[in-house]
Amino acid sequence: MISNAPFMPADPSERFAMIFRALQRSVADNGYRLKIHGP
Repeated sequence: MISNAPFMPADPSERFAMIFRALQRSVADNGYRLKIHGP
């Protein structure tokens, strides 16, 4: 069976960093889309 799941590192700190980067990207994209400037 083939999975389309993205690669998840075995190291918990790398996994956390990967999740955090995805969250940052999502927040930035939504802010840009809604024209929210600044922190």
